[in-house]
Amino acid sequence: MGGHYRLYVETPEYTGMMLAEYKEIVPNEKLVYTREWNDDGEETLVTVNFESDDNGCKVSLTHGEFQKQESFDNHSFGWGNYFDGLEKKLGDG
Repeated sequence: MGGHYRLYVETPEYTGMMLAEYKEIVPNEKLVYTREWNDDGEETLVTVNFESDDNGCKVSLTHGEFQKQESFDNHSFGWGNYFDGLEKKLGDG
Protein backbone atom coordinates (compact mmCIF):
# COMPACT_ATOMS: atom_id res chain seq x y z
CA MET A 1 0.00 0.00 0.00
CA GLY A 2 2.64 2.50 1.07
CA GLY A 3 2.54 6.01 2.34
CA HIS A 4 3.50 7.28 5.74
CA TYR A 5 3.19 10.23 8.07
CA ARG A 6 4.81 11.77 11.12
CA LEU A 7 2.92 13.28 14.02
CA TYR A 8 4.63 15.64 16.45
CA VAL A 9 3.06 16.19 19.87
CA GLU A 10 4.17 18.91 22.25
CA THR A 11 2.34 19.68 25.48
CA PRO A 12 3.56 20.87 28.88
CA GLU A 13 3.51 17.21 30.00
CA TYR A 14 4.79 15.41 26.91
CA THR A 15 6.83 15.81 23.74
CA GLY A 16 7.05 13.02 21.18
CA MET A 17 7.01 11.93 17.56
CA MET A 18 5.03 9.11 16.01
CA LEU A 19 5.91 7.48 12.70
CA ALA A 20 3.14 5.65 10.86
CA GLU A 21 2.95 3.61 7.65
CA TYR A 22 -0.28 2.83 5.83
CA LYS A 23 -0.87 -0.86 5.18
CA GLU A 24 -4.44 -0.87 3.82
CA ILE A 25 -6.90 1.80 2.73
CA VAL A 26 -10.44 0.98 1.66
CA PRO A 27 -12.23 4.29 1.00
CA ASN A 28 -15.19 4.88 3.33
CA GLU A 29 -14.63 1.49 5.00
CA LYS A 30 -11.22 0.79 6.52
CA LEU A 31 -7.83 2.25 7.38
CA VAL A 32 -4.95 0.08 8.62
CA TYR A 33 -1.55 1.41 9.61
CA THR A 34 1.43 0.71 11.83
CA ARG A 35 2.76 3.25 14.29
CA GLU A 36 5.81 3.70 16.49
CA TRP A 37 6.48 6.43 19.06
CA ASN A 38 9.92 8.00 19.52
CA ASP A 39 11.75 5.18 17.71
CA ASP A 40 11.20 2.95 20.75
CA GLY A 41 11.09 -0.28 18.70
CA GLU A 42 7.48 -1.02 19.62
CA GLU A 43 5.57 -0.98 16.34
CA THR A 44 1.83 -1.51 16.76
CA LEU A 45 -1.03 -2.02 14.32
CA VAL A 46 -4.09 0.22 14.20
CA THR A 47 -7.27 -0.74 12.33
CA VAL A 48 -10.09 1.77 11.97
CA ASN A 49 -13.41 0.63 10.48
CA PHE A 50 -16.17 2.96 9.29
CA GLU A 51 -19.71 1.60 9.00
CA SER A 52 -22.91 3.41 8.06
CA ASP A 53 -25.76 3.07 10.52
CA ASP A 54 -29.10 4.76 11.23
CA ASN A 55 -27.37 7.60 13.12
CA GLY A 56 -24.71 8.31 10.49
CA CYS A 57 -21.38 6.52 10.85
CA LYS A 58 -20.04 4.06 13.40
CA VAL A 59 -16.27 4.21 13.92
CA SER A 60 -14.52 1.27 15.56
CA LEU A 61 -10.82 1.17 16.37
CA THR A 62 -8.56 -1.74 17.24
CA HIS A 63 -5.01 -1.05 18.35
CA GLY A 64 -2.89 -3.91 19.48
CA GLU A 65 0.21 -5.94 20.01
CA PHE A 66 1.61 -3.79 22.81
CA GLN A 67 4.84 -5.05 24.34
CA LYS A 68 4.71 -2.86 27.46
CA GLN A 69 1.86 -2.19 29.89
CA GLU A 70 2.88 1.48 30.10
CA SER A 71 2.48 1.82 26.33
CA PHE A 72 -0.96 0.19 26.46
CA ASP A 73 -2.03 2.52 29.29
CA ASN A 74 -0.76 5.64 27.49
CA HIS A 75 -2.50 4.70 24.25
CA SER A 76 -5.76 3.86 26.02
CA PHE A 77 -5.70 7.29 27.65
CA GLY A 78 -4.83 9.01 24.36
CA TRP A 79 -7.47 7.27 22.26
CA GLY A 80 -10.07 8.00 24.94
CA ASN A 81 -9.23 11.69 24.71
CA TYR A 82 -9.34 11.67 20.91
CA PHE A 83 -12.74 10.00 20.79
CA ASP A 84 -14.16 12.20 23.57
CA GLY A 85 -13.04 15.28 21.63
CA LEU A 86 -14.47 13.93 18.38
CA GLU A 87 -17.80 13.21 20.04
CA LYS A 88 -17.93 16.73 21.50
CA LYS A 89 -17.03 18.32 18.16
CA LEU A 90 -19.58 16.32 16.21
CA GLY A 91 -22.23 16.98 18.84
CA ASP A 92 -21.71 20.72 18.33
CA GLY A 93 -22.31 20.45 14.58
